[in-house]
Amino acid sequence: MVRRSADHSLTAIPYKLAYSQELEKVAQGLNQASETVTNETFRQFLVSRARSLLVGDMFDSDALWVRGSQSPIDVVVGPYEVYDDALKGLKTSYEAAVLVRHPFSTQIEAFVQHAAELCQDLPGAVAADPAERNVHVGVFDVEFAAGMLNMGSKAIAATLPNDERVRNEVGARLLLFRNIIEAKFEFILHPLSERLLAADALELVSSRPFSTRRFSTKQGTPSELDSSNRKVNRPILQSSMP
Repeated sequence: MVRRSADHSLTAIPYKLAYSQELEKVAQGLNQASETVTNETFRQFLVSRARSLLVGDMFDSDALWVRGSQSPIDVVVGPYEVYDDALKGLKTSYEAAVLVRHPFSTQIEAFVQHAAELCQDLPGAVAADPAERNVHVGVFDVEFAAGMLNMGSKAIAATLPNDERVRNEVGARLLLFRNIIEAKFEFILHPLSERLLAADALELVSSRPFSTRRFSTKQGTPSELDSSNRKVNRPILQSSMP
C-alpha cells in the first residue's frame, strides 16, 4: 500500500502491516483448520500459509502447496493476481477459495505423464522446456470464493502461484473449476444457443464439448513465434470433463 504522509511524501506500507488485523483472523482460521485435516502435506501447508501471511513471504508455503496437490480438499488464499493494478501491473490482490478435488483429476494425471511424448506427435507442436512442464493439473469444484476470485466474470481456471521463483524451483498448479465451467454453459451458452440457433441445431448443443479445457504445462501453453513475430499458443493436450 502507498500512503501520502503529512509532508506530502509517499510511503510504502507492506500488506502485513496495512492488513495486520485481517491477516491475524485469516491465520487463526488456517491454524484451526490444520488441526482437523487428515492429509499431512495439506496440514503443513495450512500452518505454513498462516505464518506466511503474517510475515509477508509466501515462498515456503507456496512450495508446500504445489507439492501437496493430492489433497481431497484444497485452499487457495493469498495475494496473487495483479489485474487491479492498471499502473504497473505489480501490486497483487488477495483472493481465497475452498476447493473439492474431482475424481477426473486422476485421469488427467495419467495424460500429463505422457504429455511431452504426445506433444512430439502433434503437427506443428513445439516442445516446452522441461521446467515449464512441471505443472500439476487438477479438476476441482469451487465451494467458496472470495476476493479477486469472486470479482466480475468468474474464472474457469487458474495457474498458481505466479511467483517465478516457485515455478522455477518447485513448479506450479493448473486448477480447472469444473462446476464454474458447467454453470457458464447452463446459464450463458445454452440460453444464447436457444436464441441464436435454428431448432434443428439445438440438439447439437451439449455441455460436454463446452467443458473441454485445453491444458498444458504452463498458463497459455507452450508458444512459438508466428509469421508476424507474435507468440502463438500450441495446446499440448485436450480432454473433456464429465
